[in-house]
Amino acid sequence: MRNLCYPGIDSHLRQHNEFVQTLNHMIEDFEEDGATKALSNSINTYLINWLIKHIKSTDRKFGEFFIKTEFKR
Repeated sequence: MRNLCYPGIDSHLRQHNEFVQTLNHMIEDFEEDGATKALSNSINTYLINWLIKHIKSTDRKFGEFFIKTEFKR
């Protein structure tokens, strides 16, 4: 992304950092309370929603940029 000077890199990386932070909080919850049904549901819902939204939106935008940039070279 940096090598291609992708204009959306800051936002894209911020989303990944927020994703990691949220997962770390879920790990902390697991370490404190163990494997609860509520935590399991929360993790499943979060991962499915985040991955679908991120891939369909953010990754797609980068993919379109990548294709345009690579074909110009």
